Amino acid sequence: LPLHRQVRSFEIDQRVSDFDNDLSLIENDIDRFVELPHEFAAGIFTIDNNESFKAAFLALSNGLEVKRLKADTVINNATIKKESFVVYGGSKSFDVWNKLATELIYPPVFLNYAEKLDATTIKVPRIALVETYFHDMDAGWTRFIFDEYFIPYTVLHPDDLKNTKLKDGYDVLLFPDVNVSQLMDGMYKSDAGAYSMSSYAPEYVVGMGKEGKTKVLEFVDNGGVVLSWGRSTGLFDGMLKIGSEEEQEQFQLPYKDISKSLSKEGLYVAGSLLQIELNQNSPLTYGMPDNIGIFSRGNPVFATSLPKFDMDRRVIATYTDHDLLMSGYIAKPKLLYDKSAMIWLKKGKGQIVLYGFNPQFRASTQASFKLLFNGLFLGGG
Repeated sequence: LPLHRQVRSFEIDQRVSDFDNDLSLIENDIDRFVELPHEFAAGIFTIDNNESFKAAFLALSNGLEVKRLKADTVINNATIKKESFVVYGGSKSFDVWNKLATELIYPPVFLNYAEKLDATTIKVPRIALVETYFHDMDAGWTRFIFDEYFIPYTVLHPDDLKNTKLKDGYDVLLFPDVNVSQLMDGMYKSDAGAYSMSSYAPEYVVGMGKEGKTKVLEFVDNGGVVLSWGRSTGLFDGMLKIGSEEEQEQFQLPYKDISKSLSKEGLYVAGSLLQIELNQNSPLTYGMPDNIGIFSRGNPVFATSLPKFDMDRRVIATYTDHDLLMSGYIAKPKLLYDKSAMIWLKKGKGQIVLYGFNPQFRASTQASFKLLFNGLFLGGG
């Protein structure tokens, strides 16, 4: 668990008298909340802290102005990293700030002035979480994280995608880890291609179908953002189509999933913590170190190709070529060395982010939460 959270831990295997003498019993309640100064204009929440995203979403949802620093900024002889959140209102919006103070543990940098900061205003992204009727566990964990971090969202079922004007109502579509056949057809299909009969009522055994998938791709083409991880990334692999039959565009995004071929060569990951190296030149990695551990089962794994026409691609994270296994078990780890674990794709005016792992795995991998949070803000200023 410390590795999941990017926390260093040390084993103490013998008693140390000096340490024991410094211990004392806590008999009163601990006030863990942030203490607000009497007068202040704004507060800066640093980008390298997960709680800063909680503060930003909570402030935005309560009507406060929030900006992100355009560059590293020196305040009180300390350097605050670019893209940190500046929350305005200050003591004039004490009620909202008091909500922030009671929800947060890590204090911001309080400012007596704010007008001189070079920062960009952001808005709340309009998020749709796509969840099937099959009590998706991963979608449930995603909702839990969103609720904990005050991230507003709407749940859409796959069949809703056919009849929803996505670009009018949403900035971001999010597809958690779920079988593609459940998204497309409303039924589970095995690797052998056989469908399993559902015990659900017919109105719940429905998927997005070709029409809904086309709507999703057109949402991207017109400027929307899609975040997808695990099995749902298969929606975007292979030949794709948008437009009417009369004016149809066929295209293939510049990537493919190579995990099946790696598995045939002997790669096996038994649900382990693997080390990845992050591309520091991407908005998706703001506030993150060069390397982190992610929970992986070894699929999907991406290979990118040269983009064509109105498409582009970037590798955001690669598996390291040394010290790959941080915890767990992996067979033939060299097959994963330097392979892409997370990629960014452009199509038309929009963006797709594909994760080869669950960035919020069971709400326990805080080390990778920001890869999800930064992705959400691709659609929010």
